Amino acid sequence: MLSEYLCSAQSDLSAKQDIMQVKAQRLALAQDEYHHLNTTLTNLFSSRSSLSSGGSGASRWDPDLLKTDVQMARNRVGRLKRELHQIKHEVANTEAGMQTLAQVQEKLSGLTTGYSVEEAQAIVSQLKNIEESLRAGEKEKMELIKSLTVLRHDIISAEATHAIEANIEKSHEKHSTASQTDFCGEVNLAITVPFFVCFCLVLYPIVLIVLIDL
Repeated sequence: MLSEYLCSAQSDLSAKQDIMQVKAQRLALAQDEYHHLNTTLTNLFSSRSSLSSGGSGASRWDPDLLKTDVQMARNRVGRLKRELHQIKHEVANTEAGMQTLAQVQEKLSGLTTGYSVEEAQAIVSQLKNIEESLRAGEKEKMELIKSLTVLRHDIISAEATHAIEANIEKSHEKHSTASQTDFCGEVNLAITVPFFVCFCLVLYPIVLIVLIDL
């Protein structure tokens, strides 16, 4: 992976260095043009001053147009200087990044772990996948604990409901002339339901302890 980054950075650096050379050449040409136009404008004003005292003369240069050309040339030089400064800054940053990557690769290659750089990166990737799986398992465990808590509350509510129904049935049985066999069946039902509820309430903390230990 680092080798690929270094190759990509080297290609990017070469392209930026080519651009920097082109911009430097364009800046040199723009500076020559500016100096030429500025010198021509200066000479034009000097010649016009000398001609005004000695008589009329013609010139192939229009002073106003020449001033405009000089201003445009000055602006072009300033813009090319800014662009050259920016590309130099980018080249310097790319070179610094390449040096850092090369140092990291050298350090990883010098480790006495018996793993290559690519193998070490593959191991790191696997560790990240394992960490994500553990986080997902922790989330599922918390959801299961939440479901068990809801179930526990439902069981407690059901126990209270069954207790009330059992008391009502027992009250009716005391004032009824039903057989002893039916009365015994109701008593067994009242005993069986609380026993199941108590069993679930005892089992719930054990399940929570097992989940927390996972």
